[in-house]
Amino acid sequence: MKKIISVILACVMLILCIPASAKTVGFPDVKEGAWYYDAVTYCSEKGIFNGNKDGSFAPAKSITRAEFVVALANYSGEDITTEECDRFTDIKPSHWYYRATAWAANKGIVSGTSDNTYSPSKQISRQDLCLMLMNYLKYKEIELEADMSELFADDAKIGTWAKEAVYAIKTAGIVAGMGENKFDPRGNATRAQVAQMMMQFDKFMESAETSPMKIENVKITIPGVKTPVKFMHISDSHLTLFDETDSEKAVAEMTERGKMFDTQVGDGIPREDKLAQFYAMAAEEGVDQILLSGDIIDAPSNANMKFLADLVNNSKIPSIYTLGNHDWSFSDNYQGERDKYMPGFTDIFGETDPDTEEKYWDSVCNVYEYDGFVLVVADNSTDQVHSTITSVLKTYAKAGTPVILMLHVPVSCETAVADVTNMWGRDITIGSAALNPNAATKQFVEFIRSEESSVVAILAGHTHLSHIDDVSPNNNTVQYTLGASFEGYTRIFEITGE
Repeated sequence: MKKIISVILACVMLILCIPASAKTVGFPDVKEGAWYYDAVTYCSEKGIFNGNKDGSFAPAKSITRAEFVVALANYSGEDITTEECDRFTDIKPSHWYYRATAWAANKGIVSGTSDNTYSPSKQISRQDLCLMLMNYLKYKEIELEADMSELFADDAKIGTWAKEAVYAIKTAGIVAGMGENKFDPRGNATRAQVAQMMMQFDKFMESAETSPMKIENVKITIPGVKTPVKFMHISDSHLTLFDETDSEKAVAEMTERGKMFDTQVGDGIPREDKLAQFYAMAAEEGVDQILLSGDIIDAPSNANMKFLADLVNNSKIPSIYTLGNHDWSFSDNYQGERDKYMPGFTDIFGETDPDTEEKYWDSVCNVYEYDGFVLVVADNSTDQVHSTITSVLKTYAKAGTPVILMLHVPVSCETAVADVTNMWGRDITIGSAALNPNAATKQFVEFIRSEESSVVAILAGHTHLSHIDDVSPNNNTVQYTLGASFEGYTRIFEITGE
């Protein structure tokens, strides 16, 4: 959420394309007692935006589409000097806003006022403002929820193309009504309104800084489910704890790796504290089970294993685990000591056999049955898939049983390849040629993408990227890849029949 506010904050700062450094606090046309006085004063003191050359603020002046699109381009920080667009006949390369408009059109942020016009001098409406902000956030892969349970009194006047954006921006507390619960969607956005909006953004940002969590709620509908189930998905916390019981090798590696992860996330909150916060949040949200899809620890140091055991055992909410590629090995013998560390995970996550009183946990594949579906938890932490997993999935497909599949490494998808490759230098997802899939893995991927599969959703991590993808045109399987939880990402899934 903090990222969202920063986007909009900068947009408003740049609307007039005037440097924010030369701030002016007093304006002759902003009188104390005016509804926008506090907002304008606040934004001026913060250096968010300034007045006109004559010293006035012009609170009633409207903002044009050209000014706003330049603001978005400036905020992005992207190189737009080579951007071109011959789609709009009313913008030319000689115009000061040409590159910004071309960039925004190429990125899907603006669509124009017709098929071939942008109308740069046209005053931007309140609904257009919301839509451009929403499109920018989508371009940056930032999602907002639109709560439409309480509509504006003039909801019928909001364009169908802008409703989601208007209510999403409203839900985030960024815009409000104009009195009598009206939004005035086609009214022009004035500088005073933007100042008020900006003040709300900044205050909201200050409160959001205390909560780095990036929580997404997802509803999965499976016909036949009578008793709803709520899961919290956590992945890739990469804890790097050590204590006096750990070897020098473990201490050295956890120290080095810990510094690396701390550099990636500069919010100052220890990764183990974030993980504990997730568990506390799960209890508050009424989560039925916590799904841990691997690399919760960065290596099996004694301190990591103890922390994990204490967290899981002291929680009233049961945890389900599948291994990640870092969970069970140190870097000097990467993925070479699996048998050595498996008993530790069995002790934490295994279920006690009532006959033998011994704990059992299959590191390859575990199945959990629910009302109307099954959760199949499979290990692909070696970048390959055991043939047992495909056999299990085929059994449930034959019986017509819907499956939610949890993996560590996500299945290769065309819509995710570019982002994954850009992040890691190659495609590190299951089935990718870069990982040299063996015969069993190829068979698994082929089945997942087939019409025969009854997998409705795949939950995975590993890439540290938050992604939602359709697995195959042959079925309706959706893959939810979670961003790294050490960066605050989690998803709460509600599995319901309606």
